[in-house]
Amino acid sequence: MDKKQQLLYEAMQLFSSKGFHQTSVQEIAASAGISKGAFYKHFQSKEQLFIEILKFCQSEISHILLHPEFIEGFSKKENFVHVLEIQIRKTLANKEFFIMAFMDHPKELLKETEELMHDMREMQKIFYRENLEAIYGPRIQPFLADLVVLFEGMLNGYIGHLILEDYNLEPKRLATSLVEYIEAVVARLDSLEPLLQPITSEVSKSTQLFDLLEMRLSHAGFSENTKQSISLLKEEAEQSQPRIFLLEALFTYLHQEDRLQPELGQLKNIILKGV
Repeated sequence: MDKKQQLLYEAMQLFSSKGFHQTSVQEIAASAGISKGAFYKHFQSKEQLFIEILKFCQSEISHILLHPEFIEGFSKKENFVHVLEIQIRKTLANKEFFIMAFMDHPKELLKETEELMHDMREMQKIFYRENLEAIYGPRIQPFLADLVVLFEGMLNGYIGHLILEDYNLEPKRLATSLVEYIEAVVARLDSLEPLLQPITSEVSKSTQLFDLLEMRLSHAGFSENTKQSISLLKEEAEQSQPRIFLLEALFTYLHQEDRLQPELGQLKNIILKGV
């Protein structure tokens, strides 16, 4: 573990046990075995360190959703439950930090925190939508947006309850029950009417993927060339007659950005299939 990672770890432990405002830079540096001056070689401030911890927690969940570890031989439903269980366990593993962040959140970081949480919600929605669609098929298309909202609301509500109320509920049972609740709704779709606009086209999927890419690029330390390439890719893809050679060239260039490949891979399939 390098010093920057150690500072993240030590700060997370101290913030969780003492609170953000009650923890000093000196204490964090001392716990990591470095001087206060050396701390500032890695982070500009305690506030920046707090944001980096949030990004680290977010990246762990993002990796689970963007690179799901599906088990061979499992059905689509069983694999969805499996990945949800991993997501829930990972979130609860950091619950002391999230309690601190909720109770002792630095007000000056509210905007940055909201942006990070918004990115996470958008990433979750894409994962939930794709898996629900894969499990239940075309018949749920008119209700897909509603089902995603229901599922996201239930999951976040239960996780919040587990974190703040310290309620004992096994993650596997929670993941299984949530999917069963959605399945009960799906069974009654013929007697219901959708409330939200249906997600029915590849265009809507590509729009959400581009929105997610742009949000990630805004605060993830990517180069200007990468940002400009994504912008140009979106602009060209939205043309009535996009130039295939330019789209392929941009996808080839962006292939070097491993962190963006899940979204870019989906976009490539959607865009090039449609031209």
